[in-house]
Amino acid sequence: SSGNRSRSASSVNIAKKTSSVQSNAKDNRSSLIMTVEEQKLGDVSNSTYIYYIKSGGYFYFFSICVLLLVSQGFQLATSFWLAYWGSVNNRDSLKNQPLSTNKNVYYLNIYATFSCLYLFFYVIRAIVLAQHRLGTSVILHENLLKRILNASIGFFDTTPMGRILNRFSSDMLVIDEELSQSISQVVNTLISCIGSLATIVGSTKGTFLVLLVPIVVVYYRIQKYFRKTNTTVARLESISRSPIYADFSQALNGLNSIRAYNEQTRFIHHLEKQLDSNTIAGI
Repeated sequence: SSGNRSRSASSVNIAKKTSSVQSNAKDNRSSLIMTVEEQKLGDVSNSTYIYYIKSGGYFYFFSICVLLLVSQGFQLATSFWLAYWGSVNNRDSLKNQPLSTNKNVYYLNIYATFSCLYLFFYVIRAIVLAQHRLGTSVILHENLLKRILNASIGFFDTTPMGRILNRFSSDMLVIDEELSQSISQVVNTLISCIGSLATIVGSTKGTFLVLLVPIVVVYYRIQKYFRKTNTTVARLESISRSPIYADFSQALNGLNSIRAYNEQTRFIHHLEKQLDSNTIAGI
């Protein structure tokens, strides 16, 4: 029994020494579990746009481009035909031979035909664009939902719920409404600019090309600077939105505790601060 008591005493001494060593040792482990949302720098990669186009279908995308070319062609045709009609009218007026009613009706019918064809192809393009937008939204939402449902427990331990809600709400809103409209406007503006430049170059017999080259160079540098700045601000606005969802959802879940400890004012100020940060980036 004395041997057992001595062994137990020595075990206690060893345990005390071990505990004292552990208490004196510095704990270098971080207590932060949630990961910080990273902000990507630089331009949006071409693979992102290709993936977006592929999700909606290449057929729909190229159909949109063709219909856009055709509709813009008829729009330019209406402008040229109206200018030609005016020039003929002015020429005949100088000869004291104004256009007859039949000729005016003839020019008007052709002008109305070009306008109706432009509206027809514009409506068809809008329908095809809506189909591409809907297909892209469904595929991207399903892929996002599958990845979230198949994610490990560690992902939910290190990712705030507000960041996940931000992906499903605001980011999906951008994909559903803003992104497709932006791409359509870019293509539409590009084709309109090409048509307008071709018209100006043709009317000036090529002399406008002398001024066109420096204008294009200056415009390219300005839009490059603006595009980088605008992309960075949009990313800041998206990142600053995630804490709002996270803090608001946490406040709703712990509403009883907040009221019990009378911490309403602190949480209100904290949420207002988050909103101010997001608004600064948006403005």
